[in-house]
Amino acid sequence: MSHAFVTVCLPPTPPAHLATALDAAMAPFGDEDGPNNTWDWWYICGGHHRRFPVKPGYQDDPRVIIGEDAEMPAPGECDGGPIEVLDLTRMPADAIADAWEGCWYQQDAWNALRAVNPPARPLTHFLARHEADPDGYPRVQAVSDHHAQDLMMALRRGADRDYPGVGIWVFDAETDPLTYFAELAPDEAEVARWAIPTWALLTLDGRWIEADDGPIDGVRATDEKWRRRKADHAAESERYILSLPPDVVLVRLYYHY
Repeated sequence: MSHAFVTVCLPPTPPAHLATALDAAMAPFGDEDGPNNTWDWWYICGGHHRRFPVKPGYQDDPRVIIGEDAEMPAPGECDGGPIEVLDLTRMPADAIADAWEGCWYQQDAWNALRAVNPPARPLTHFLARHEADPDGYPRVQAVSDHHAQDLMMALRRGADRDYPGVGIWVFDAETDPLTYFAELAPDEAEVARWAIPTWALLTLDGRWIEADDGPIDGVRATDEKWRRRKADHAAESERYILSLPPDVVLVRLYYHY
């Protein structure tokens, strides 16, 4: 089971009728015995980086939707409302700015963690030793020695508790945080692509469209096909949303499935 966001498209809906309209739109996909079972709970929430900016002058519009999430939206942001009060055109640039801020936040946390641990060598240093003597210094030993460094061990012990922003790392044979943080930068095109769409879209006519990872033509999707399908889903969702009349209501929901 996991969590995701869905953008629900509703016909013009007075605020007093929003809960009823959402219940009706989501109901077909919450039937445990039904063929389209998709969620087992949901609530209104745009989540961090998923909220809509409100157009200037509409901040106090009663049609602006704010969910009951513990993390309240920043001023000028909301979890939904009629398209005419939402500044959708701002979202790609805002998302890119947020992504860079997230990178800087991680970088600051990483630098703070490095400051209290001895310097570490990158994985390439140990792999060079392995390549110079494959039999005497196996690759598995090179990876183990890289991960055994104090800085790597501190990261593995859950440094995120003391240095929020570093994140949770799962170490494998290719893991090298030194390289990761040295090259840390957002993929601006990918960030912009997903600024308006979400993992799922519920259309006005009741279609639930999802960036799922099921088979393509009966065959499990390759990584490349999966990336293309996600990109296609994002592009199609954005085109659909931007084509809607201005009185259509968009609502972000956070759901569990």
